[in-house]
Amino acid sequence: MNGFRLLAFCLWLLTCIPVNASPFMDTSVGLAFYNIEVDENSSISSVGEYAGFSIGQRFKHSLAASLSMRLWNTSDEDDGDADVNHALLHEFHFAGISLGAEAQIFLPLQSHGPYAKFGRHCWGASAEDVLNVWSGSGCSNIAGGGILMEGANSDGASGLFAEVLLTRFKFVHSWMLVFGARF
Repeated sequence: MNGFRLLAFCLWLLTCIPVNASPFMDTSVGLAFYNIEVDENSSISSVGEYAGFSIGQRFKHSLAASLSMRLWNTSDEDDGDADVNHALLHEFHFAGISLGAEAQIFLPLQSHGPYAKFGRHCWGASAEDVLNVWSGSGCSNIAGGGILMEGANSDGASGLFAEVLLTRFKFVHSWMLVFGARF
């Protein structure tokens, strides 16, 4: 929890800097891949949905800071039929929610284009399969990269984006392929 407090304090300090700051809002959806290592030689995996919402500030041209809420879920189809596709995509069911803070730096120091994102989020999640149920809460790092395509009639702070994010929920590794819009 101390790491999250430090990150939140640093983001708060950034909001005190009187520079060319402009607020933004992100909404995003995506596909998430989950993996749990059962032992050294085997693991189980699942595929699910992802949704996110962020508010933040863009500073100068190359740095942005935001607060985010994210939701993860795998579909829970209990129709009683043994579906091969369902078995291939969902060896376990996963659901989670998180609140976090992250910093984003654009490369090569522009307000759009490729970027790297680093942050910390605190979450509550559960994973269940036929034999085992795990639920827990905690905080972990979240990192990724993407590209922001500048919108028409934009000052560089809005547009469409695509990104890949990585995080870990105690025993569950998660990779997200995300598409969204920044306003």
